[in-house]
Amino acid sequence: MSELPTYLLERAFKALRELVWRTWTDPELLVRWYGPNVETIIHELDVRPGGFWLNEMKMGSDSGYQAHGICRGRRAVEAGLPDGLRQ
Repeated sequence: MSELPTYLLERAFKALRELVWRTWTDPELLVRWYGPNVETIIHELDVRPGGFWLNEMKMGSDSGYQAHGICRGRRAVEAGLPDGLRQ
C-alpha cells in the first residue's frame, strides 16, 4: 500500500493566540468553527499535553471529514482523512 500524501496547512489570524486556542479547545466554540451547514461531532477532546482529540465534520448526507491529532503543549498536531479514505 502506498503512503498517503502529507500536507502542511498554515493560517494566520488577526486574533490573540489565546482566543484561537480557546476556539479550538472549547467544545461550545469548536462546533461553530467550521461554519454554518456543517455538523461537528466531537468524539474526544483531551487538549492536555499528550492528549488525543478526534472530531468529525459532516457536510450533508454523503460528505464528511474526520480530523484527529495529539496536543503538544499549546499546539494541536492534526492529521485527518476525508470519509472513504479511512481504513
